[in-house]
Amino acid sequence: MHWFMRIGDCVNFENSIPSKAWGCKKNSSKSFLQEIKKGDIIWFVPNQDKSGLKGKIFYCAEYQEHFERVLGPLLALTPTNEELGWKNIDNWNSDWDVQIFYRNLYKIDNLNLQINISGRQTPKGKLLDEMCENFNPNDELKNIIKYLNIQKLN
Repeated sequence: MHWFMRIGDCVNFENSIPSKAWGCKKNSSKSFLQEIKKGDIIWFVPNQDKSGLKGKIFYCAEYQEHFERVLGPLLALTPTNEELGWKNIDNWNSDWDVQIFYRNLYKIDNLNLQINISGRQTPKGKLLDEMCENFNPNDELKNIIKYLNIQKLN
């Protein structure tokens, strides 16, 4: 299955690439966290690109697993925001309580792939098949892997 996730302005996502992790809120991502399976594909979409375009896909990766974050006042059992490189955390994403781990991350913003999304409040982890008119995620992924003239990051 194919899913999409928001990545804000890309800065914190790109900072956490070495950790192969991203975050979300359990309450706003319940169905995604219950339904996603190892090997599913996540397409990462910023809120908007520098030109103001919404729905442009910047990255795709293969989902591996997710864990609830355990961040105590004295001991953190999962990486902290600082360890993940997440800076300037605002109220919108300050309470990310789940970490999502992936592999085979591809930077694909140069391909100008677009999906139909509306508003910042679009739920994280929405099934991509429900949102695509001129975009076939299975075909696009096959071509990305086949031609590999894009940058594989990890």
